Amino acid sequence: MPIVEAREVSKRFLLRHNPSGSLKVHFLGLFHTTEKDGSNHDPLGDTPECSSGDDANSNGTLEPSECPDGGNLMFWGQSDTADLSDDQSWVLRRNPDVY
Repeated sequence: MPIVEAREVSKRFLLRHNPSGSLKVHFLGLFHTTEKDGSNHDPLGDTPECSSGDDANSNGTLEPSECPDGGNLMFWGQSDTADLSDDQSWVLRRNPDVY
């Protein structure tokens, strides 16, 4: 499972996101960049989005390899990478649980 360190956080704070929700990154203020079917996206302006039209294999499920945000920590499914956008890092830095 990928681990990511938020940029410019005053203490080292490692985050993990997984579909079972065992560590609640959502509680820190982040949303999925793209939901499984491409119908919903996070409200941040700098995170890429995937739409149902990107579903290359037409199985109704957006996979990381089909989406520009597939490597983001908050993509709905598992990925080998765990990127954060600048706006996502900004949200994390403002959460009191991070400091």
